[in-house]
Amino acid sequence: MDVPDRGRMAWIRDPGGASVGLWQEKGFAGSVRANEPGTNIWNELTVADPAGTGQFYSDVLGVQTQQHDMGPDNPPYTTFNVGDKTVAGTMALDGDMQPHWNVYFNVDDVDAAVAKAEQLGASVVAPAMDVPGRGRFGYLRDPQGATFNLMQNPPRA
Repeated sequence: MDVPDRGRMAWIRDPGGASVGLWQEKGFAGSVRANEPGTNIWNELTVADPAGTGQFYSDVLGVQTQQHDMGPDNPPYTTFNVGDKTVAGTMALDGDMQPHWNVYFNVDDVDAAVAKAEQLGASVVAPAMDVPGRGRFGYLRDPQGATFNLMQNPPRA
């Protein structure tokens, strides 16, 4: 469908079962800011077959995929890359999760932001944890049931 003076959009379901929106810019290019507090810092696809679904996005969007070894006790992690920039990732479903895209918002202090979100009616899906070399994140469900993550960058060296 057309969004007058802005662009064209479509909602699809990928072969892994996750819904996603596609946008063709015609006057509104999208986010101006990212990777700073209060803005999007990461997007992550969770599906049963990350490699196969990753190939779908490569074919449709032209992104390149790259698998990363996550150690002997973990499945590989696949990233989506545009040129030399990593723009998103994908991982295998865990437990009874449904296929989905999840957004990460950057915050200065994950623990304080999680506490504030809980005060405002969010529930914690997974406690805040550190990801070595990447930062600290918390996984939440808002009062309407949508899930999202809060991510704090690691301290600068």
